[in-house]
Amino acid sequence: MSSLALMHQAVPVFVKNDVIKWHEKNFRVIKVNYAQTFLFELDINSGFPVPFDTNELESSFQNGEVALLENHKYHTLPTSINSREKSHSEMTERYEIIKSIVESESVLNSSERGRLIRIEMMRRNISKTKIYRILRAYWTFGQCIEAVSTNYHNCGAKGKQRNLTSLKPGRKRYDGRKENAIRTDLHTQFMQRAIVTFHFGKKYSLAKTYLRFVTYCKSDDSYTCDDNIPSIESLRHFLKSYYSVEHTASRRYGNRVYLKDIRTLNGTATASAYGPGARYELDATVVDVHIVCSHDRTRVLGRPILYIVIDLFSRLIVGFYIGFYSPSFRTATISLLSALQDKTHLVEKYNISKSVCSSWPGVALPDALISDKAELFGLNGSHLAEMTNTRIENTASGRSDAKGVVERHFGVIQRAFEGDFDGKSSKPGAKKSGAIDGRLTATLTFDELQEIIVSEIIVRNNCHVMTSYDCEQDMPDDMPLTPINVWNWGIENRTGCLQGFDEERMKVAVLPRGQATVSREGIRFKGLFYTSNELEKLGWFIRIKNNTARPKSVQILYDPMQVNQVYVIVPNSNQPPVACNLKTKSRAFHGNSFLQVEKRIATKNETNVVNQAIAQEEKRKLEEKTIAISQRAKKEKKRLDKKTIAQTKREISKNRDSAREDERKNIVMEYSPVEQQVTHLDNEYRGYTATQDEFANPELNELFNLNNDKEVDDGTNGINDD
Repeated sequence: MSSLALMHQAVPVFVKNDVIKWHEKNFRVIKVNYAQTFLFELDINSGFPVPFDTNELESSFQNGEVALLENHKYHTLPTSINSREKSHSEMTERYEIIKSIVESESVLNSSERGRLIRIEMMRRNISKTKIYRILRAYWTFGQCIEAVSTNYHNCGAKGKQRNLTSLKPGRKRYDGRKENAIRTDLHTQFMQRAIVTFHFGKKYSLAKTYLRFVTYCKSDDSYTCDDNIPSIESLRHFLKSYYSVEHTASRRYGNRVYLKDIRTLNGTATASAYGPGARYELDATVVDVHIVCSHDRTRVLGRPILYIVIDLFSRLIVGFYIGFYSPSFRTATISLLSALQDKTHLVEKYNISKSVCSSWPGVALPDALISDKAELFGLNGSHLAEMTNTRIENTASGRSDAKGVVERHFGVIQRAFEGDFDGKSSKPGAKKSGAIDGRLTATLTFDELQEIIVSEIIVRNNCHVMTSYDCEQDMPDDMPLTPINVWNWGIENRTGCLQGFDEERMKVAVLPRGQATVSREGIRFKGLFYTSNELEKLGWFIRIKNNTARPKSVQILYDPMQVNQVYVIVPNSNQPPVACNLKTKSRAFHGNSFLQVEKRIATKNETNVVNQAIAQEEKRKLEEKTIAISQRAKKEKKRLDKKTIAQTKREISKNRDSAREDERKNIVMEYSPVEQQVTHLDNEYRGYTATQDEFANPELNELFNLNNDKEVDDGTNGINDD
């Protein structure tokens, strides 16, 4: 026999306990030797292992007539999964019955097997049928002790609805009723309606939902007595049987809360970050402390806003913002800019020991930036991503768990304000329990609060040991898991995530964009006008109709913190944005923010609306008065007008002269005569010597009276028409 044939015989095709399919029947391989292979047919309740020629069986396998089954139903559960102690004891007892039989070498011989079975029957006083049943289970499910287990886990028809007739399953009732109520199809409909409407829809408790179910039952025409109404345990069983735990939690708490707080967690946030700068998380919160003005501590300023930018891989806080501006694109970009600036001077400013912190890394752009679906969502976020080559990722609404690292760090940083900290904001409802309003006990100024928060960030970056951090496989075990150490290790062993940047280009990139209109008066944006010498040279502001050089609108970059300057993006041009200054026409708003401008313009508009309403009413009254005067004059003229047209025209010149004379008489200014002044003039010709007081500067009315001390009798008052 050749060596290849010997090798083929040494490695049989089938091994013990294999399950094969042959002639459309399933068999279990009981024993294999060179000459014979014993197979036990499955899916029948009778039979014994039958020998087959091994070579014939292998030839059939090579020809495709025999198939080896990998997935089949003839598995058995391990002993550890059988949670019932009774099941384990029964399994051991059943195996002891056949142990001496299956351990015998001649068990596959029918005559010898019969002799062994008779011995066990006499010794244990059991029937042959029971021994055969245990033996067939042993051969069917893998020839091990677990194969003869009682399989209580298959009992009870779990998940299948039972057809109840006269007896209700379950324990006896203890609510005073004599008989158990059987749950009918009508009861099932009422239970489903009560659970969906009240337990899921209105978030009722199960006990309160049961009351609504009882109401449904009693309102039905088939209601006879309370004994026919299923108990609350039946309702609870229906809820567990027809609705899974996941479905119940999702309906009870809402899909958003379920996904955020209840669902199964299958991974960690660190696994999605390859190295430092792979992902930055950005978010804002309100600080839990009220602060006061630094110039006057009696003036309470309220609670400022805190922004944090954190590296997902190392948990290093690389940027922050503390101020009073609400979360917006501008404040978010300010915090991002702080992550790109050298912050080492803060270590010296707040007297942090060099042994604690010697530097503050993180001065680079990340590969991706994660934030809420708010600040960086929309066109501004898209433009920022284009100009910085940074991927902007926005979380879904209400899914703060998508950036859980930065959310968790807010609570960690604000632990400095735990306990009876002066100015700490009260929780909702705390005032009823006698808590003191934090606004009344505020003592910290803005600079003092900033020093506390920045010091907390520095110490955490350099000293905090992350005991629950999920390390990379190649991280050294003896490395302290502090954020700064993990960052430095990632810089040395993980590369390609951090990006360089141009500071001036970055300052322009983080500005929000807006749409402005162009007219001959300048660039108009949010009610303000801007101009630029460069745009004037382009002919945008030439005051001609249909100016083809002037676009109707342009995109601009602006700083919400100040209105003095905006940057215009010239259409169809590759040149950098053009700086435009505030025009003299809008000088009233110089130095303000756009928020202040909006409030001032709104105040002016409200004032104008009130005054315009008053002016409109006065104009209406004036128009009514004008119409009344005109109508009265028309009636008077009709009463007196008896002249011809020619006579009326001839008398116009004479009538105008008469009217001019009447007008001259009415506009003559008359002054009271001053006798002292007349005496002074008479005495001057008589050689009278005046005193010093008489040469003093006269009063204005005295100067006028000097010319009117002589009476005029002709009525002309010294005025000659010629």
